[in-house]
Amino acid sequence: IGQLADNFYYTDCLFFGAIISATDPVTVLAIFNELGVDVDIYALLFGESVINDAVAIVLSSSIVAYQPSAENSQTFDAAAFFKSVGMFLGIFSGSFAMGAATGVVTALVTKFTKLHCFPLLETALFFLMSWSTFLLAEACEFTGVVAVLFCGITQAHYTYNNLSAESRKRTKQLFEVLHFLAENFIFSYMGLALFTFESHIFNPVFIIGA
Repeated sequence: IGQLADNFYYTDCLFFGAIISATDPVTVLAIFNELGVDVDIYALLFGESVINDAVAIVLSSSIVAYQPSAENSQTFDAAAFFKSVGMFLGIFSGSFAMGAATGVVTALVTKFTKLHCFPLLETALFFLMSWSTFLLAEACEFTGVVAVLFCGITQAHYTYNNLSAESRKRTKQLFEVLHFLAENFIFSYMGLALFTFESHIFNPVFIIGA
């Protein structure tokens, strides 16, 4: 953010708001998992947090693309604002369509082929199609996180039910391991960055206000 004594411009405030709008329910979900809370409540909280993250990512990209035509690039400009809104809707809808389409393709492949005879190949295809959704969305200048989110929703409703019993077990274990590793890596990286980054500026008033 820079020195807090400097002025906060319009775009700075929007960008900061987009960043902190995403919630982090990791602790709550861990407690729910330990207590064995109803699956529907767990799914609602998890889904809400993921949607918030996805919207925050797309919103941040739209704010970065906000470029007023006036001489002062930090002032409000209606044309640039509506352009950013259009970009937000375009990126989000395009990512949604791409993720859902990939999920449907995976469901059709697993339903109308004999992949159930090869559980290892079935699990590998499930994982690779999910990963390719992210890469394809990024290559098309959409948001990979949103695409993977809706691909996962589609696969959970359709593709997962087409897998064989052994593939379901392997797939569930694979994603549990990946989830555990990714979560621990992120928090470890954030903890290390706190002590290795040399340009930290701490302001108690700003921290409490945020």
